[in-house]
Amino acid sequence: MKVVKYYIVYTLFCLSSLIPAANAQGNSPGGTGNPGGLSNPLQFDTLEEVLKAIAGWLYTISLPIITIMILFGAFQILTAAGRPDQIAKGKKTITWAVIGAVVILIAGGISQIIASILSGGGSGGDGGGRVKFL
Repeated sequence: MKVVKYYIVYTLFCLSSLIPAANAQGNSPGGTGNPGGLSNPLQFDTLEEVLKAIAGWLYTISLPIITIMILFGAFQILTAAGRPDQIAKGKKTITWAVIGAVVILIAGGISQIIASILSGGGSGGDGGGRVKFL
């Protein structure tokens, strides 16, 4: 526990030492541009856009993981050699992978419904507002 505490303190110390270097950049040449001379390295301007990008990435990465888990459960069943505990383990793996897939698909639909309600639009999630999931 002490090691983890020291590691966290050390990491925070190292990160805090970067703040003065970032602030010391000054204004960009010619007096125009961003204050402090820093530019946005991201392609997003708002937190909403960042969260949508992260949600899209998580959705994209979850589908192959679900496929791999279903195949892993099938492999467990195939290699069980008649052992009931191994067969049950494979079935459980497949069941939880399918439940995970359903939860992911429902979460996308619920987020669209909430976005539609909050933006004041009808159906579709882009009824005049800027919120749209995937």
